[in-house]
Amino acid sequence: MQTAIGNELVVRDLRSSDSAAFLYMIRRNQERLRNSFPLILSKVNSKISALSYVREKVAEIRQKTFHTCIVEHTPSKILVGYISMKNMDFTVPKAELAYFIDAEFEGKGIGSRAVGAVCDFAFAEIGMNKLFMRISPANPASRRLAEKCGFEKEGLIRADFKTSDGELLDVEYWGKVKN
Repeated sequence: MQTAIGNELVVRDLRSSDSAAFLYMIRRNQERLRNSFPLILSKVNSKISALSYVREKVAEIRQKTFHTCIVEHTPSKILVGYISMKNMDFTVPKAELAYFIDAEFEGKGIGSRAVGAVCDFAFAEIGMNKLFMRISPANPASRRLAEKCGFEKEGLIRADFKTSDGELLDVEYWGKVKN
């Protein structure tokens, strides 16, 4: 996947050559990702671990088990966002979306444009019929983004997400079905 979402931004598949830039993005956002992306933080904490993680995700794209995209600021080559399709189930077919935008680039509509592009790709190219997100009730920005991208709140799932501190949190389940 590779789609321009503005004059200076592109959403594209993660590449093996992105490991250093990916590590830099994770380090810049480490504190704010601690509770929402504990697995990435536990696996991406050095140049070697970042390379290993990125190679694993690139292989999963080829295997169609997990699809990781990044948002790149093309003039600077800085990665400013992450979107993944995970828990891909081709029997339904459905997948869960998870994403974050770099703190310096939030509030500029990048997240909704990037998620919208990934949704279009998932429906048209991968063949998904449903996409869903699990969103913290304490994250109004993600709820607004979901609504902007055509997702609807389907319910609250209790104690469904474990933070890096081991706390179990409730999540709102948001879904979008292919038109």
